[in-house]
Amino acid sequence: MRQPAGSSWLASVLLLATLCSCATDDETVFEPPAEELIIYAQGPGFNNRSPTLSRDARVLAWIRATGHNLGAKHRVVRWERPDPIDTLYYDAWPRGIEAIDLSDDGRHLVGLLGPEEDPRLLLKSEDEETTRKFEIPADYSDIRGTRWVDENTVLFGALGPLGQGVWCWNPANDSIRPICVSYPNPWEQRHGDNPDLDRSGRRVCFETRARGWRFKSLVCSVDSGEVLLDLDGSIPRFWTITPEEEDGLIYLDSHEYLRGVRFSKNETFFILQDITDYDVSPDGRWLFFRDNALNLKLRDLRDLR
Repeated sequence: MRQPAGSSWLASVLLLATLCSCATDDETVFEPPAEELIIYAQGPGFNNRSPTLSRDARVLAWIRATGHNLGAKHRVVRWERPDPIDTLYYDAWPRGIEAIDLSDDGRHLVGLLGPEEDPRLLLKSEDEETTRKFEIPADYSDIRGTRWVDENTVLFGALGPLGQGVWCWNPANDSIRPICVSYPNPWEQRHGDNPDLDRSGRRVCFETRARGWRFKSLVCSVDSGEVLLDLDGSIPRFWTITPEEEDGLIYLDSHEYLRGVRFSKNETFFILQDITDYDVSPDGRWLFFRDNALNLKLRDLRDLR
């Protein structure tokens, strides 16, 4: 694995500040460089995961863990480029952050806080000084993943009173409702991780983990629960391939290849390789990912589709 020194990190920040045309007024459009750019280089004893980004790629966030195993400490890092990095939340394992997600405008950040016996959802907003904490009721277990959809819809996976799958937390009234819940086949060990909802609200995608650590990505109808698409892979995300096309799907296969699916043509295509974690902007333009050397990178996808 590549282990750049601290000077490389500083150089990357300086390079980023030089290359980015940052907004100076409301009419200026933020335009990150088109080439692949290292955002955060992996260093000894660090582990970066759960990368997430706003629609325009101006705001980035990720979980940064220091130390190893039970001694690991976790920070949630939010970076409005090219301003200095801001640590929003800090806690020590086992009460660490499991997953995070940014809203499309980058103003809200949601997180799933462990451990399993006391899970909570966190909501940090720009216009609020404090972080909201919602304690998930005791009749929900195996809590996995979280995804911001809008002000009234935050997804998470769990085994709840009606079965296992994808649930929705409404921050406005702290209510929980099912999105796509069933009792999975016995071979499925986890059901509902890494959930996402398409723009129409009619389809939900999520990850299942089978025995032997085999990952599958499912796309289901919200109304009927019917499985519309079944793929071998993990971290499914809805995205728009071009402004003229309907939503497609992007996912990570077992070989660390990032692949896209065009629903209208029922075809799968290759995007990038050597990726271990990622997020994609809703318009399908920006990819914020962790490579197999644990470096965080930003990539413009327009030349790869």
